[in-house]
Amino acid sequence: MDKLIDQYVVEFDVEKKQQLSHQIQQKVSDEFLIVPGYMVPYTREAHWRWLRVPENGMTKLTETMFSVTDVANFWIDSDLKKQTKSAMKKGESFEPVTIVDDTFKL
Repeated sequence: MDKLIDQYVVEFDVEKKQQLSHQIQQKVSDEFLIVPGYMVPYTREAHWRWLRVPENGMTKLTETMFSVTDVANFWIDSDLKKQTKSAMKKGESFEPVTIVDDTFKL
């Protein structure tokens, strides 16, 4: 396997590189190897204060809090958005808020 990977790394011919890739993939498949991936068991988000989440809004499957295509549960508070925009125009600010939800902490 190491020889195949070394050959793959230095190969410039696209067809040969593709053949080497297929050989590597076949070895991985034949040996039932587990190729470890990188996983971050948390999410860190920054958002406008008018984006709201319910109490305990995270699930075990939540990868990001404000995804429109994945597991997420949030809404836009229109009144809070108007209040915030008005305060921004006046140069006012709000205290930062930190939420730590360790319900599913590993």
